[in-house]
Amino acid sequence: MMEVGGGFEHTAVFDTPRETTQLDLITDHGAFPGRIIIGSDQSWLHKPTIVHLPLP
Repeated sequence: MMEVGGGFEHTAVFDTPRETTQLDLITDHGAFPGRIIIGSDQSWLHKPTIVHLPLP
C-alpha cells in the first residue's frame, strides 16, 4: 500500500519500429461513470492529455 502523498517510479520498455518518428503517451483512468472532475482530461468533451516522449 502506498502512503498518502507517496509515489513510485516505473520503467516500461517497448519495441518500436526503426522508422518511428514520434512517440506519445496518453493515460486512461477508467471508463465513465465515475467521479466527474471539472477540467480533468477524463471530462466529457475534454481532449486527452498527450505527453510527447523522446526517442533514443
